[in-house]
Amino acid sequence: MNNKSSLTNARTIVLSLFALCVSLAATAKTDINHSAEAALTEYGQALANHNRALGTWALYQGDETVFKQTWLPAEDGSGVVIADNKQIHQYKIGSISKTFTAVLAFKMIEAGKMSLDTPLSQFYPDITNAKVITIGQMLNHHSGIGSYTDSAEFMKYYQSPQSEKQMVERIEALPAAFAPGEKGAYSNSNYLLLGYILEQVSGQSYADLLNKHIVKPLGLQNTYFGTDSHGAEIKSYQWHNDDKQWQAIDPWSLSVAGAAGAIISTSDDLNRFFRGLFNDKLLSKERFEKMTTLTDGFGYGIFKTKVKNKDQEIIGYWHNGGIEGFASHAIYFPDVDVTTVVLSNGLNKTTIDDLNSALMDAYLGRSLDNKMAALDIQADQLKPYTGYFQSDTSPLDIEVMLMDNQLMAQATGQGAFPLSPDGEHRFTFAPAGIEMLFKKDMNGFTLNQGENKNIYQRNDAAKPKAAEVSLDILEQYTGVYATDGFPLDIKVFIENGQLMAQATGQGAFPLTAQSDTEFTFSPANITMVFSADKQTMAFTQMSRSFEMQKKE
Repeated sequence: MNNKSSLTNARTIVLSLFALCVSLAATAKTDINHSAEAALTEYGQALANHNRALGTWALYQGDETVFKQTWLPAEDGSGVVIADNKQIHQYKIGSISKTFTAVLAFKMIEAGKMSLDTPLSQFYPDITNAKVITIGQMLNHHSGIGSYTDSAEFMKYYQSPQSEKQMVERIEALPAAFAPGEKGAYSNSNYLLLGYILEQVSGQSYADLLNKHIVKPLGLQNTYFGTDSHGAEIKSYQWHNDDKQWQAIDPWSLSVAGAAGAIISTSDDLNRFFRGLFNDKLLSKERFEKMTTLTDGFGYGIFKTKVKNKDQEIIGYWHNGGIEGFASHAIYFPDVDVTTVVLSNGLNKTTIDDLNSALMDAYLGRSLDNKMAALDIQADQLKPYTGYFQSDTSPLDIEVMLMDNQLMAQATGQGAFPLSPDGEHRFTFAPAGIEMLFKKDMNGFTLNQGENKNIYQRNDAAKPKAAEVSLDILEQYTGVYATDGFPLDIKVFIENGQLMAQATGQGAFPLTAQSDTEFTFSPANITMVFSADKQTMAFTQMSRSFEMQKKE
């Protein structure tokens, strides 16, 4: 399902959304840029040659496919082959399912089955603050209900079939993240519960509602609500550096994702869905305008973005998703009637945003040469950019580091994010609109984000010092750690005097000592606390914690 991987198989997910008014969509169609197809085909082949991605990416204008390409793993997993476009390729779309669920919720509102003001207590009175949480607040993530996928317990059951009763009880046990209506914060719990509520008010299954109100009216050919049985053949993969091949990832139980992320679809169907939504084929004008109204950046199952085209801005509406090794992103630009769709079931040193931005760049006639060149950049070329940087105009320091041949940046107290090479000494992080322009000597950079501009200078001496831990103590922590509640083993070892960790099938990463027993890897928000006496290691990533035992 979502939003936002070192430990791809052990991390949760994320998912997001998109929308806007569409009076110009049918009339403002611009000439189709057929040159985009050649540029994207060449770039897609280069991505395949470098084993960077699996999946389908596509660019549409109206109902015409400007470009579509699908990458498949080679039979032995050692590379990527480009598929025949005559085949149909389906993917788990994760949190893009939320946009479908929001449409179904508004259909039930139109039918008088509920309203945006209906209290959650009418269905689940034992959830914290249920009496004052409304359906509307759940739809635009203002409910304050904690996300069940952030619970430490999640990794213990996410691969096993779960009932509605089990999932609701877990959400009932969560404390409120904030008071309802206080702010917006993404929560998968909102949409899982909305799926259950839709079934109660309609007397129909979610799958039947999906078919009746969206699939059949739009003529979608390959979209359905996934279950463990008929979604079993739709696989995702991760690139294993040690074995130099793509290997399948163990699946979630789709009963855990539910209305928050269990829909299966194709790029063609997602184009039809978003165009249908914006061309008044699904909702009344009144409901559509409400769905696409944003508060604190959140619409009702949809988000908003903009792309610069010379001195103009093109507004788009989107949602993304992630579940297992699947990553998805779809954006519709109503004023030009253009849709970009990326459905990946395997990524290696390339992000879903890199692919999506390439689609739009090609549509707008921008060269992809810099992106092509970036594929051949090696670690020794990136290393000079690493360091600790400070600014006189920003309170946040930024550390730039190298992780498995990927340049990363991390501001004080925040999570790390990947930097994509996009020109000489230029790196970007598209999801946050960040551009970093380095000096030729790499001793500083200008960080541009929206209207903000800050100049940073290298000051490696200011980097917080790690605790000093003797080699004798470090050696006590080496070994392989495992637990039944965590899907990956973690190997801890020493390399050139540095304590390192490596999860099954992943690249190794350095551990920074905070004390004699506590070590961190901040780019992935990982903390490890060792007990030499008990031969255990407490592993924490984000809000999930696991007690792991050293193997004999």
